[in-house]
Amino acid sequence: WSPVIEDDFGQTRFLTANPIDLIQSGKFQNVPFITGITTDEFGYYAFNVVNNETLTNQINEDFDKVAPIAFIYERDTNRSKIVSEDVKNFYLHDKPVDKSQFTALANLYADAIVGFSVNRAAKLISQYSSECVYYYHFSYQGRYSHFYLPDSNNPTPYGVVHHDDLIYLFYISKLFPWFNATSPEIEMVEKLTTLYANFAKTGNPTPTSTDKLDKVKWEPFTLKDQKYLDIGKKLVMQEKLHGKRYAEWEKLFPLPLAPKQNH
Repeated sequence: WSPVIEDDFGQTRFLTANPIDLIQSGKFQNVPFITGITTDEFGYYAFNVVNNETLTNQINEDFDKVAPIAFIYERDTNRSKIVSEDVKNFYLHDKPVDKSQFTALANLYADAIVGFSVNRAAKLISQYSSECVYYYHFSYQGRYSHFYLPDSNNPTPYGVVHHDDLIYLFYISKLFPWFNATSPEIEMVEKLTTLYANFAKTGNPTPTSTDKLDKVKWEPFTLKDQKYLDIGKKLVMQEKLHGKRYAEWEKLFPLPLAPKQNH
């Protein structure tokens, strides 16, 4: 699903250049921006690997070939081999993939598919936008999820996976029940919908201090402090989300130099 730069055939084009180049050139809408991730994102993909002997053997025997496909970066190049070697060392400590490596593999999936890209977007936009960037980490684990433990007799959420934050923002009737005033999830529904309603109205998710929002002030993300809101049972400001993990990806995929601006 990566963006595709459209060639000019005389038609109206949606994407005319690399998004990074567009942001660095200031060619984007300067509006307040919210972005973030869930704790586990696509980490649950690791279950498919460690619970399948064929896939486990495949990733162990041919990591250089499998990793670029699984973790979505260029393949069959000298550079891709360097990247594969690095992530194998950093996340898996050069050990074979098996069930004992589940958490490490899950972190790799989470960071490669979503986490690092969202972090980079927050950094880029905060650097070049005149408006605030609000960055979050959704860690609240309720009774429901888009992924449940495969070996559980009763539906037990594995963690907080991709889209699980949306459970409390929208009523997804085909998958989840309506949360009423007595549901344990209703407090998170109230918090999340209030944050987004405030943002839609004012451009600031916490324009005033309220008990409903745990008296938190959601501070904007900057390159210096890299602050984010941890959305768990309580709302808490934190700094430098997964700093060491994302720094490894920054090293592997450094940003191009920003184009010179014409004055």
